[in-house]
Amino acid sequence: MTFRKKKLIIASLVVVLILGGVGCLLFAMGAFDGMIINSRVQTIVKAIEEQNPDKIVDLFSQSVVEQVGLERLKEGADHLFTVIEGNVLSIEDSSVVSHREYKSGKARRFYKQTYYITTDIDVYWVSFIYYTSDRIEPKNKGMYQLTIQNKLDWVNNVLRDDFIGIYVPPIVDEYDNDISHKYEASFGTFIMPNGYYKEASQSSENHYYFTSANIDLSAVVYPYFSIYYEGIMYGLSDINDFHEENITKLNNLIKKSEYSGGDYWVEESYNGETKQGYPLQILSIYRNTTIMEKHFFIIGDRKFVQVKFKRFSGFSELEPYEQAMLEAAESVVNSFVWAE
Repeated sequence: MTFRKKKLIIASLVVVLILGGVGCLLFAMGAFDGMIINSRVQTIVKAIEEQNPDKIVDLFSQSVVEQVGLERLKEGADHLFTVIEGNVLSIEDSSVVSHREYKSGKARRFYKQTYYITTDIDVYWVSFIYYTSDRIEPKNKGMYQLTIQNKLDWVNNVLRDDFIGIYVPPIVDEYDNDISHKYEASFGTFIMPNGYYKEASQSSENHYYFTSANIDLSAVVYPYFSIYYEGIMYGLSDINDFHEENITKLNNLIKKSEYSGGDYWVEESYNGETKQGYPLQILSIYRNTTIMEKHFFIIGDRKFVQVKFKRFSGFSELEPYEQAMLEAAESVVNSFVWAE
């Protein structure tokens, strides 16, 4: 696709957004917030037209810039420039979901906006989360998430909600798919079963994401498990307080995440030790009797590692590949050894 052709595409986008999108946004959000969100959409479109990553980066909040970094945001913006192809036929709003939160008399408000762009080549899904105001933590005001993907990257029209900044399809580490391999992190070591890879583009020093080599990694959503390390105030003598805090955090999660509004609940299924003798707490999020997430907390003295399994395939029982991934996560838990 030549740059000239891309400019023609974006010109069509601007017209459709201005004529077709403003009314829906104003109706769903209220005039002031609707104008803010529409302005941000037009900025994204203009940035793609001009191939200008700075315009997209400037949309993001101070908090996101501090967490992700300017270089990684610019890399994400460059990725967006390669996505949309073809002549635009239509743009349709898919959903606008508003969220309000209150704390100590202060409020924050943010929106999850999703819409479809149809061209003569493909259909694209555009989704972002934008904080129009935040008096609880002012640094959050601005863009939090942004992704543009084609229809082959959709799974049940559900967007992964566990990334910050611009979604870029993962890049996996080069490991032999047929053998298990040992990971050495600054906080400990663990054995990764064969057939699983670390997503290098989504992982950081203390937070690793893993998925199966048999899953399409270009998809926006797919089952995965992650390993996260953090220091904490609790010593081993305070372990019961840490257990209660974890239960509270997951209960709060299902109240304000994509699980809100459904029949979801948290279960503590195990409170004992790993095979290496470390204290272990296992918590799961269910919808009715179907597991959606499983959290393993390996607890050390004033530190913990959380191994998290998450699926996106709907509300049926675990698919065979999901069950295999859960078992891989359990294998990591039982092979984990703290660094000295």
